[in-house]
Amino acid sequence: MDSVWKADEEPEVVSVEIHYEDNWCMVHLKPVHLNTNDPAFLKDYVKMTKLHGWDSTLETD
Repeated sequence: MDSVWKADEEPEVVSVEIHYEDNWCMVHLKPVHLNTNDPAFLKDYVKMTKLHGWDSTLETD
């Protein structure tokens, strides 16, 4: 389990793409619900997950 997720959280994997020739793997997760609409908190959360190597369609800049 990636350390970005707390011990009681276990995100559901929807699909996995593995590209052996290009040496990369993409994991698609079920949407994560954070129980807040605070834009600053959401941007900080996405920035933190990006530090762990995850990507997001949400712009944080």
